[in-house]
Amino acid sequence: MPRTRPRCPQCASTAVVPIVYGMPLDEDFVQAQAGRIVLGGCLVGLRQPDPTHYCTTCQGEFHRARGAYYAEGSSEAQYPLVDGVGG
Repeated sequence: MPRTRPRCPQCASTAVVPIVYGMPLDEDFVQAQAGRIVLGGCLVGLRQPDPTHYCTTCQGEFHRARGAYYAEGSSEAQYPLVDGVGG
């Protein structure tokens, strides 16, 4: 079954890409330049929890926890799944 992208909990867009943390590889730079990922930096754990996804529509960051997606700084889950499949 193909995976679908999560909805942004701030604007409901599905124009969402994963945030990749750690020292980027050459391929990571290629993927970031193409807009398929966002580089989150080398320091992990500075924000609790670190955002896992980035919305290219509203530039919001959000994270997944307990099968739902949460806007940065929010404790309320919104848009937990798209078409019944999580991101």
